[in-house]
Amino acid sequence: MIVGLDLDNTIVDCDTLFQHQAEDLLGCSLAGKSREDVRALVRSERGDHFWTQIQAEVYGPLYQECPPCNGALETIAQIAASPRVTDIMIISHKTRTDSAGKNYKLRDYATAWIERHLFGKTSLTKSHIHFAETIGEKLQLVATKECDFFLDDLTDIILPLQNRIPHPVLFNRDAKNHPMKDSLRICDWPAFGAFVLNG
Repeated sequence: MIVGLDLDNTIVDCDTLFQHQAEDLLGCSLAGKSREDVRALVRSERGDHFWTQIQAEVYGPLYQECPPCNGALETIAQIAASPRVTDIMIISHKTRTDSAGKNYKLRDYATAWIERHLFGKTSLTKSHIHFAETIGEKLQLVATKECDFFLDDLTDIILPLQNRIPHPVLFNRDAKNHPMKDSLRICDWPAFGAFVLNG
């Protein structure tokens, strides 16, 4: 059984840092706002350029400040240790450098985060990390790696996978668990672990 995992906002909680960066820029509290609301507010108040700048900083030098999503590290360790799981990998849509012209090497920042939080605590090594330049490339990677499960926070990834792998799973921390056609929507990591190991 092969388990694939998305990185940003699935394993790594980037939302809190995005919120703090936007609050500093706008000078107001954005507590309780969704990621989509924060992005829309920054774009409407300051323009797309400022959102691109925030993205560059969060996915670049500030990435190490992002915490893991609740339960992610523990669940990944449980899954990786299971004799039922033959391989576990991270497949992330992440460009080589940022779009703000700062030339931040985004994949290096992401790899450093993974090394810090998961290497030595699970069986994951650099050979288990795969980055895709486009969404299409990411979808192809998930399929060619023959993932039986793939966890991602974006419907743009999960919906196209419904006819390509056995178990695409949407990670949605704001929703209750319920079936979504041929996939499952899950709101926390322990539920995903139970689905993989006991389902």
